Amino acid sequence: MYLVAVKKLNYFVISVSLALSVMINADVILAADVVYAIECIPHLISTVHKFLSSSNHKIALFATTHRNRNTFQLF
Repeated sequence: MYLVAVKKLNYFVISVSLALSVMINADVILAADVVYAIECIPHLISTVHKFLSSSNHKIALFATTHRNRNTFQLF
């Protein structure tokens, strides 16, 4: 049996403990249209890194659009 749930994750203001409590039971992060500003990317990457590091069975999938060359290259 599969359980699907949608959770909002504010990666810009998230703490380590909150990130782990929100993501502990998740297997997949599915993200689309999540980054437009360069200053947000380090926070997103940090959150995704914590998620992926918590297990060998975690997956992060991103749907991206090439809107801003600088943002896309940094990400």
